[in-house]
Amino acid sequence: RGKYQIVHCHSTKAGILGRIAAWLARVPKIYFTVHGWGFYNEQEYGWAQRILILAERLCARFSTKIICVSENDLKQGLARKIAPEGKLLVIRNGVRVESHGRTGKLRKEIKAGEDEVVFGMVARLCAQKNPLLFLEAAKKVLEKNNSCHFVLIGDGPLYEECLEFIAKNNLEGKAHLLGFRGDARLLYPDFDVFVLSSNFEGLPLTIIEAMFAGLPIVATMVSGVPELVFPERNGFLTIPGNPEDLAKKMLLLAEDASLRKKMGSESSTIAESQFALEIMISKYQDLYLS
Repeated sequence: RGKYQIVHCHSTKAGILGRIAAWLARVPKIYFTVHGWGFYNEQEYGWAQRILILAERLCARFSTKIICVSENDLKQGLARKIAPEGKLLVIRNGVRVESHGRTGKLRKEIKAGEDEVVFGMVARLCAQKNPLLFLEAAKKVLEKNNSCHFVLIGDGPLYEECLEFIAKNNLEGKAHLLGFRGDARLLYPDFDVFVLSSNFEGLPLTIIEAMFAGLPIVATMVSGVPELVFPERNGFLTIPGNPEDLAKKMLLLAEDASLRKKMGSESSTIAESQFALEIMISKYQDLYLS
């Protein structure tokens, strides 16, 4: 009904249905941003992956441009022949820069001492994010260093399974499942290290938020994550699905405060120079006006 000049879609389902609707409505410019291709999710789509790829190819025909949030997404789009090279481009996610110092609120809530190391993960508790891998690694870390806490912020279908894992492995008091928190971004500074144990990603905003908070990062080497985490510089990359490797990298940071400080400083530098919200807005503005 509306006389729209631009329709911009996000996510797999909305991206397909929205672009079809925009095409039928004869909208002049139709954009789609890929936050990790839907066909990465084998567990959810399974045999339907081929249909999903065909649907993406079809919708690409009437897309003005397809924006990828990472170089990896662009490469995968080309490899699957979703669209020709000239139709795909990269505009990385940006985050509003907000300065929040450590309040101690979270550390007080979980009863963590000032000398104890807090590992934090903010994510939906689902198969994609693999929170159980984080908890498995936490168990291994505690076997060698008991001066650590592990915080999971988020809700999702694996919440109860995570609770059961904590109880079964006697991690109460050390592993903390906080559920959804509206103040999550205010709690980052109370972490000492940020962890993300995903099976696949686009370009995770939570890592960018953690970088702005000046945190070293330990994350699985999947999808666009290596475009954020540079080993030995601002964190460590780990083998996906491997709790031993994740625990090993977490221990390196747990036992070296100077390394945490150095890598956290690098995270801030990278975030401020590449992932400020204003940078992303400027690139989208140029795209819309082109």
